[in-house]
Amino acid sequence: RGVGEMFSCDTFVVTPEYSEDGRILVAKNSDREPNEANNVVFIPAKKQKSPTVQCTYIRVPQVEATPDLLLLQPSWIWGAEYGSNSYGVCIGNEAVFSKFPAPRTPALLGMDLLRLGLERGKTAAEARDVIISLLEQHGQGGNCGLSREIYYNNSFLIADRREAFILETYEKIWVWKRVKGIGVISNCYSIEDEWDEASPSLFPFAQAKGIKAQRFSFAKLFSDFTYTTFGSGKARKCAITTMLEEHKGGINVEHCMKILRMHHKANILDFDPSKVSEIGKQSVCMHYGGHIRRAQTTGSCISHLALPDDKNLIEDSILDTHWVTNTSAPCISVFKPVVGVDSLPAELNRDRDNTSNQFFSPSSFWWMGEE
Repeated sequence: RGVGEMFSCDTFVVTPEYSEDGRILVAKNSDREPNEANNVVFIPAKKQKSPTVQCTYIRVPQVEATPDLLLLQPSWIWGAEYGSNSYGVCIGNEAVFSKFPAPRTPALLGMDLLRLGLERGKTAAEARDVIISLLEQHGQGGNCGLSREIYYNNSFLIADRREAFILETYEKIWVWKRVKGIGVISNCYSIEDEWDEASPSLFPFAQAKGIKAQRFSFAKLFSDFTYTTFGSGKARKCAITTMLEEHKGGINVEHCMKILRMHHKANILDFDPSKVSEIGKQSVCMHYGGHIRRAQTTGSCISHLALPDDKNLIEDSILDTHWVTNTSAPCISVFKPVVGVDSLPAELNRDRDNTSNQFFSPSSFWWMGEE
């Protein structure tokens, strides 16, 4: 596994005190292998009959019913890189790289945990706890790449119409913190010692590594140097944070689009793949570049969540707006509005009966974009 094989996604959330209209915004760039179809998919609510559900690699117990889902879903994976449910819960995940070996035994992928959280959580806190519970029961692990093997642990940004959390993991170990103002996750561990809650298994693990304190940096304990550095996760996280801070109290959908289209902080849209200086750079809007830049932004979404109803804290009839590309390269893509998770236009979902097809299809909106 080479450094260039890493995916370089970014997810961020803007809470009411930072947004223009007091509504929460969640945004994600999904970076996968080039030509790995990354479909926007609507999955309707359903009463489940089977006692178990087949995820990407393993089966887990099923629940009685699941809500409407809007997913940004790689073609071969049961789970998703990003998604929202009809209750206004949104989740994005990121690969994080540890100095300790990543789990290789097939278990739940981070993307599977993401979808399971959306299927079983009516609030961000519920979805967070679902992910933690399933992580502790079944673990995470298995190959996360389509044509090349890549293994990693996961971080999650989980939000609803009221609040947001960041959850970071290593195998079955986890910590989470509540987001204040803005929250950004990239391909790096970011929670230091400010976590709000930690798994009981964290402390014996830390003690075995020579840490005696009860409060310490989760990121310092687990983060590796090579992949975190050359994947530019910290640099991308810093650039996104800086842009969001510059517009504190006035951030809107357009600002989020600008960030997802960013190549360089100084000149956001300037990108020339023929320049030697571009080789190996991992940008927010990612373009494939051979053996050095082996990932590409294959899908993007911005969720503009509705204001919550104080009289009904869990409401599935309020309409959120999700701005999706359903194409790669957001810098040259149009963000299309989807009002409510169940109103994905037929034009965007035209290949809905064949979304798992990894090969070119003239009826696929995503593949039309590639063509």
